[in-house]
Amino acid sequence: MIFQHTYGAILEGRKTRTTRRPGKVIYKPGHTYSVQPGRAKKSLGRIRILSREEFCSFDAMPADYFAGEGFESAEEFRATYARINGPDALKLPCIHYEFEIA
Repeated sequence: MIFQHTYGAILEGRKTRTTRRPGKVIYKPGHTYSVQPGRAKKSLGRIRILSREEFCSFDAMPADYFAGEGFESAEEFRATYARINGPDALKLPCIHYEFEIA
């Protein structure tokens, strides 16, 4: 999995969740995946997906969700997510993955 903006938080143990747009790739609970800082970049470690949950909007997410994303605040997370996925991404469905370092 590519974590271009947040791989450091994973390696430090501050990030245990990731939010992704729905697409062709669906990561499966129980499986492990490499942590990459960019496409075709060398793996920095591995994570194991613990759970997968779909949300119809960001407003439906629990208040404590954002701490696991490795950000200081919900606003910081939302700004980064919108920068990565486009300004309308916060209005679209998303998939939440919880993971641990494998």
